[in-house]
Amino acid sequence: MFTQFYKDNSNTLFLFDEPASNLHPSAQQKILENFKYLSQKKNHQIIYSTHSHHLINVHWIEKTHIVKNYSSNKNGEESEKDKIGIIATIYKQFHNSHPKKIHYYQPILDALKVKVSPLDITKNSLLVEGISDHFAYTYFIKKILKRSDNPYVIPLNGVNAMNPVISILIGLGVEFRVLLDGDKQGIDAKKKYEENFEIKNGETIKTVSELCESKVDTQLEDLFEDDIKEHPDYPKENKNKNKNKNKKQYAQFFCKIKDEEPLQKFPKTEKNMKPIMDWIAKEFPVKNEETNPSSTLNLAPLNNQHK
Repeated sequence: MFTQFYKDNSNTLFLFDEPASNLHPSAQQKILENFKYLSQKKNHQIIYSTHSHHLINVHWIEKTHIVKNYSSNKNGEESEKDKIGIIATIYKQFHNSHPKKIHYYQPILDALKVKVSPLDITKNSLLVEGISDHFAYTYFIKKILKRSDNPYVIPLNGVNAMNPVISILIGLGVEFRVLLDGDKQGIDAKKKYEENFEIKNGETIKTVSELCESKVDTQLEDLFEDDIKEHPDYPKENKNKNKNKNKKQYAQFFCKIKDEEPLQKFPKTEKNMKPIMDWIAKEFPVKNEETNPSSTLNLAPLNNQHK
């Protein structure tokens, strides 16, 4: 089917209800890859529903809706007497209504009733403050370092939400680093985490200001130059000096361009990002095993220890 319709240039809307629900997780992930392949056609659009977290692409999360049926009872059963109460909420709004969740994707896992085991965390991880940082760092790691998923960039729910995740990663022996903004909140959080977890090597937790040797209060957004701000895909209609609102703009921007091939060039911004990318490359060295598809787990330990 994918081959047949990929050759078709007509306007096509694909609707899938619970695709591949009876397949193995690896097969579901293959279906997800095919969705991406099919949607790259300019005139193709895909809408699908799922209860499987294996069919959730985090790069499409901003376009995801959580659908709930408020007419059903606690067991999910409906009655003919019930009024229709189906509500679709865009994920960003749904996430904002759950402010106490630890990481950005936790609300969607909760909605799918998925309980993620700590043993699922096996990759080298870079913890960042939020989803805008995730999209930006992931983009430049792919663009400058020519890598994907080393490290795996984990967006958390704010600078002060990292304690539980750091505890799990240390307990599992998973190599991780933390990258925070260089504002007062980031500096205070760095000190707190280093004290809480006896992290004394000076390399596990860094701020943007430290890596770029810039003035205090340097945030990731401060590294973005006009080659990004003046880009035609940048949402200029909301341009302002509020950094929190700018974070949303950058998240939208990098989310939109992240899957383009080839990736776009931003020479001025890439120059600013180079010290951070150099640090990431040093802390997460590429091992020969990563080129072998069968060796996606059990990465060799990094040189720096947490203590």
